[in-house]
Amino acid sequence: MHGRRYFLLAVLLLLVAPVIHAASSTVGRYPDLLPPSTQPSKAVFKHKRWNVDPQGGLLSIVVPVYPMPSELGALRNQLRTFGRYFDTSSVAEYIIASPTADVVNTIAYVQTVISETANLSTVQFRVVSDGDCVPEMEAGLPAATENSYPGWAKQGLVKLACAKLVQTPFYLLLDTDTFFVHHAKADDLFKQYLCTEFSPVCDKARKIGYQAKNDVYPLYHRTEDQLKWLLETSKTLQLVVPLDWRAALGVTPQIISTDIAQQLGSWIEHRFRVKSWTEYLLEFLPPAYNKGGDNGWDTPWTDYMLYWVYATHANVFEDYHTDANMLQTTAIWSEEQFNNWSPCRDTFEYDMGYFSSIQGSIGLSADKVWDKMTECFEWQVERVRPGPPWVSASSLDLGSDDSIQLDASMPAFDVDQDDTYLCTSVALPANEPLQLVGFEPLSSKEVVHHMLLFGCDAPASQDPVWQCSMQPACAGGDHVMYGWGKGADAMHLPSGTSFSVGPGTGVSHVVLQIHYMSKRPAADTSGVRLSLTRQPQPLAAGMVHFASWFSIPPRKPSHLIQNRCCYNGLEPAEGFAFRVHTHGLGRSVFLDSVAPNGSLAAREMTNDPQLPQGFYPVSPSPFRLLPGREIQATCNFDSSERSSSTSAGATHHDEMCNLYLMTSSPLPFFQKCNNNMGSTDAHGAGGVPAQGQLHQDQSRLWQPPLPLSQSANAPTQLHFLGHQVSGVVKGLKDSLWVFHRAERLWDGQAYKPDWEHINYEDPIAALTLLQLNRDSGAVKAALGANTFYMPHMVTVDSASGDLWLTDTGLHQAIKMSPDGRILMELGRRLEPGHDNDHFCKPTHAKTLNFG
Repeated sequence: MHGRRYFLLAVLLLLVAPVIHAASSTVGRYPDLLPPSTQPSKAVFKHKRWNVDPQGGLLSIVVPVYPMPSELGALRNQLRTFGRYFDTSSVAEYIIASPTADVVNTIAYVQTVISETANLSTVQFRVVSDGDCVPEMEAGLPAATENSYPGWAKQGLVKLACAKLVQTPFYLLLDTDTFFVHHAKADDLFKQYLCTEFSPVCDKARKIGYQAKNDVYPLYHRTEDQLKWLLETSKTLQLVVPLDWRAALGVTPQIISTDIAQQLGSWIEHRFRVKSWTEYLLEFLPPAYNKGGDNGWDTPWTDYMLYWVYATHANVFEDYHTDANMLQTTAIWSEEQFNNWSPCRDTFEYDMGYFSSIQGSIGLSADKVWDKMTECFEWQVERVRPGPPWVSASSLDLGSDDSIQLDASMPAFDVDQDDTYLCTSVALPANEPLQLVGFEPLSSKEVVHHMLLFGCDAPASQDPVWQCSMQPACAGGDHVMYGWGKGADAMHLPSGTSFSVGPGTGVSHVVLQIHYMSKRPAADTSGVRLSLTRQPQPLAAGMVHFASWFSIPPRKPSHLIQNRCCYNGLEPAEGFAFRVHTHGLGRSVFLDSVAPNGSLAAREMTNDPQLPQGFYPVSPSPFRLLPGREIQATCNFDSSERSSSTSAGATHHDEMCNLYLMTSSPLPFFQKCNNNMGSTDAHGAGGVPAQGQLHQDQSRLWQPPLPLSQSANAPTQLHFLGHQVSGVVKGLKDSLWVFHRAERLWDGQAYKPDWEHINYEDPIAALTLLQLNRDSGAVKAALGANTFYMPHMVTVDSASGDLWLTDTGLHQAIKMSPDGRILMELGRRLEPGHDNDHFCKPTHAKTLNFG
């Protein structure tokens, strides 16, 4: 009833939000409201514009500690795992906040842990007092020292207020009972994208911007307590409850922006005309907190809700934050959970979080927790490759053993005319496959109009340089891998994504094409510097390229050229960056998704072609492409000053209409869309090899459940694979779904003599549907006990992640959520038939892209 009550209250607030602010706050603990006709003051937010070095300049860590033995022991475990799993050099500072009276003892304890723990001696640790962050705690304000108020709330205020001590754009908030479980470095906790002038946090050296990956979930999935925290915090700040609930922060661990945390305090002081924002919030606490009974978590604000409500109000949350997989892998709240906990699972499933926590309220000793943690250490040495599972482009240390720089430059070639297109080829290293992860232009807009880089198996000419205006760059198929014009920036692909080049990839050469609009200078060596790595990347970059032939009539202030195609990829992809190109008449180029009825559904991306013509990030999030999805590129031209028609062509007097959408997916894919006609060569340069080869997994990471034949006790085990695995499909977030029949067989005795009715009275008792980690084989979920008679196939709805399962014994197709809830049943249970209400042994189900 309580959850329903608060859900209804939230809906009511949504309906009346435009006309109310905090009507109930005119009495009691809330200050008087401004006159009814006055809107709450808007946040005036100023970005600091951080220019960072991601190696040690991006992230700090802040941990509040109350130095009683249990917390100090937990802090020791945290620091030990920090030294073991994290790249300590990528963290600028580790700040530990302790009550003033205990600072000296805390410093001594931390120094002891550092001396006993590997990899910590070079870390910049700083122990500060709570009063350094919250002066009222130093001065002994009653609300700050009142023992009846919970420590977690005071620590929450310390976490926000310590922003003034942080020298990096972001800081990671941990509690002492949080510890590290994965090999990682600081920038693994961030989404990387192409830097723009609007990026508040930018690595100028590599032109990469950063957004923190945070646990963000819709509030309608949250507990009643969390919904109350949102409502109470909004009252405290006298702000309308945010209408956009997609991205409310969860609980510790979290990464927060130093800018937002500091400006939250300044805004409170300005909004409520107080000298100290921390004192203002502390004074709310004693009368508001009810420590006992059902309201034990009542509070007028929480740290993360203060942060999120303000950031949403200031419209800056998404400038600094993005959705991500959970930062936290496991949260243990009872001794039973602790006894069943497997630290190895936390460490080896790469798609899970970087941290776990064991609540101090359980009362477990730090030594007992550490003994459990160490169970996995020796096994780890034998079973897991060191370091993170892949190297991000932004973290390449050029010149290291795994990194290579290769310059594709235009050799000398006499040109005595304008509008010349020159091509040259560069052979890639032939002894090993490589991953192309970055591009740096080596030219200027004063010399070069634009450059394109093609991947191909063989160049169109064996000459060192050849003229190639409107001619193929490669002898066979070619694919554009990069484009540049008008002084655009360098580009590094997102972490984990690359173009595969070299032996076995179909790309043994790159061909550089340069358009010189004027005569080429004698000393010109324009080109592109390629960044390559030997480290495998989990996702393949690809390209969807739009180009058109057309004619533009004169005296037209707006003339549209449209080019529509279906995406023919082998599986879903994400378009993460795009580039547009026209000549002088182009005013805008945009891409629309197309609805099933042929109408335009949504504007997905747009840009001005007169701006620098590099690849720009698709924002606010990548554009998801589903196979068969229709998309349309459009160029808008202004021919008002032309007295005659303008045709598509190569010179600067002609026009072009190009849009390049760079994609990321498990399989490489390139597509051209020319005048509403799509063309693909799935096995061409850079594509999927025409012939596959079986490679034995040498990593020993793949450890799926044992098959029934290898374990006599399998039927009594929780997870095993049956004699017949009938369906395997790739799910969302790098998982596999396996549908199997446990000990049941489809043999001559499975069906009655009519071969339609199943010959079993009861469903299979075992868990017949397993979700596995795609890399390790570890079981992430097990479903389907006492549900299925003769499992057949499983498919995944690529939009929702829901499962469709067919059962030839049930004669049904069943839609199931990933957590095991049956959402729909098609066909009559155990009744074969051939009409609109029945199926007879259905074997497969598939959803269309639009549901």
